[in-house]
Amino acid sequence: MGEVRVTLKVRGITGDFRPSGNGPTSVEALVDTGASRTVVSSRIADAAGIQRTHVGHIAGVVGHVTVDVGPAVIAADACGCAPEALFVAISDAITKAADAEMVLGHDYMQTARMRVTPHDESARCPKLPRTPRRSKTRDPGEKRTAARRK
Repeated sequence: MGEVRVTLKVRGITGDFRPSGNGPTSVEALVDTGASRTVVSSRIADAAGIQRTHVGHIAGVVGHVTVDVGPAVIAADACGCAPEALFVAISDAITKAADAEMVLGHDYMQTARMRVTPHDESARCPKLPRTPRRSKTRDPGEKRTAARRK
């Protein structure tokens, strides 16, 4: 089985979910089905405008590592995945060990419903059915209730 890499767009967001000053950064990420958290390198964090908001800890192949954490929006457009907001870890030690500028973890894959197929070296998201629009007319029962209140 091969490794799966996907091209993503990453953009930092502020605490009130507005985009940071920087535009989205395109990056090739290693899809790690064993990682619970998404990790980016310092270079990608700076380029994408990810603001470090707090410190966290990750245990993995490089041992127990203290990481900065910041909010970002990640989009795997090429895989058909919707953009998702999440807190990403920032660690050069982890990304260097993975030989990638970004490691995509389950925090994104589960939210986006990404399906990873290692033997095809591919990842994609299912097409979600469109939700039907609500009718602009009220339910007939609502009209009667509103009329009785008058």
